Amino acid sequence: MDVPSLRYDRVVLVATPVMIVVNYLIYLFFLACWRPKMSKDSIKVWAGKEATEMTPKAWTKFHKDSSGLVFGCAFHLWFGSAAFFATQGYLDNAPYRTLGDHGALMAMGDVEYIRLQESAAFLGSIFGALMLDYLFYCALGWDRDPAQIFHHVTFFCVTIVLARRSGMGESGLVAMAMEGSSPALNAMNIARQLDGPIAETLTLGLLAVFVLSFALLRGLMFGKAVVRVVFLRLASPDGFPMHVSGWEIDAVVLLWLAGWLLQLHWLRLIVLKIIRKLKKGDKKGDKKKD
Repeated sequence: MDVPSLRYDRVVLVATPVMIVVNYLIYLFFLACWRPKMSKDSIKVWAGKEATEMTPKAWTKFHKDSSGLVFGCAFHLWFGSAAFFATQGYLDNAPYRTLGDHGALMAMGDVEYIRLQESAAFLGSIFGALMLDYLFYCALGWDRDPAQIFHHVTFFCVTIVLARRSGMGESGLVAMAMEGSSPALNAMNIARQLDGPIAETLTLGLLAVFVLSFALLRGLMFGKAVVRVVFLRLASPDGFPMHVSGWEIDAVVLLWLAGWLLQLHWLRLIVLKIIRKLKKGDKKGDKKKD
């Protein structure tokens, strides 16, 4: 077994239970100590349509959700930043470097880009552990959304191809850097459930940060990497890692393309939702003036 595979297995075996325990400790702490003032709409979501206050069962459900959001916010703040800064090391767009042909890198004695490839593989291993952490809590019933389960299973499989076998380092890092938009989203999903003007202002600020980071990281940066990988797969297939099976590379390339189109679809929905809210706000303002 080669070094990337051994590292991947060890990181996943160690990091997965650590993430599971940390997430659960956050949940226990929140359940015991945190009783924020909830908005009326949030109370209805967690306690029932006719409820006017949170019940013990409602608090349990809320803290299962909020503990995951806080854990995700902290994790992705570090993880997304680490992946983003690692992408800045790819100054040379030579295919054998950006696509991570390990044999070619070793033959050229390209130490700098071998290290970048190793960084990408290590971060991919951490991401694989995160997907298993999420799947564990799906199995517990904390999150049974089929779309989320499909996402976690799919991207865990991607980490096996890219991280365990250490290939396509640049596009893998760019894909992981997209998680840099998640902290603002996670924090916003908590803030919007709370009551009071501070929570409302915080929600709006976090929304602005999320939309901007989403457009830059998921729309533009990831899109550029995807277009380049698709082009190289069609025009220069020999530049891809020789130690990774062709069908696995094709599967990842298609997944990258589908994932980018999905990001653009989500970005369109986000923009449309903001436009609708702004129009509603304008109409309310006009009625008040009248």
